[in-house]
Amino acid sequence: MRRGASEPAAPVRKVALQTLNVRKPSSITPVGARAATTGDGAVPRIWHAAVVLDDAYRSAHGRVAALVAGLGQSELAWTVPACPDWTVRDLIAHLAGTAADVTARRTEGMPGPAWAAAHIAARDGRAVAELLAEWDVNVASTAEAIEDRRVPAGVLHDLLVHEGDLVEALGAAQPPWDGWAGAARLVVRQVVRGIRGSHSLVVRSAGTEWRSPDDAGER
Repeated sequence: MRRGASEPAAPVRKVALQTLNVRKPSSITPVGARAATTGDGAVPRIWHAAVVLDDAYRSAHGRVAALVAGLGQSELAWTVPACPDWTVRDLIAHLAGTAADVTARRTEGMPGPAWAAAHIAARDGRAVAELLAEWDVNVASTAEAIEDRRVPAGVLHDLLVHEGDLVEALGAAQPPWDGWAGAARLVVRQVVRGIRGSHSLVVRSAGTEWRSPDDAGER
């Protein structure tokens, strides 16, 4: 129900996200723009969410795999501060299990805690090299499922968040902005637009603004 004209406006919470402007690749055309041909007459791909999310999942997988591939047993046993019930190895088991379940279309309970816990329990005792190999097998099919909208974009969001969790746990360098910023903007837009309540939320990032609960689109 909308507020009446005489009813005072609800307080607005403003959140500023530190971002960099990410330049779209020149081979991608924004939706709604006329597709210009390249030098050989070919028409570039259309810029849409699927391209960003698909590519972002693949690149994040590569970064996480490279981050943990050379870790020793002691490091794999470190607790992940953002997920205090998990070790670094547990987190990789969850990511591998997510891709396996998406590929097999075992999505009941996603993304609840019991669903995630089952990933870890089913892979108890397996070496991280095995977990990474299992994940490798399912990366392409998981990325395609995201692109085809067979699973929510939250699958990518989960990976990006856990990449940050690993970076924090290991004291590693932050991932490059151009690897995830574009996808993060899309995920933020979806999350903010889905918020409902008596208060308003405004998120501003790199000149773009999203509002809830009455967001009419990006500003």
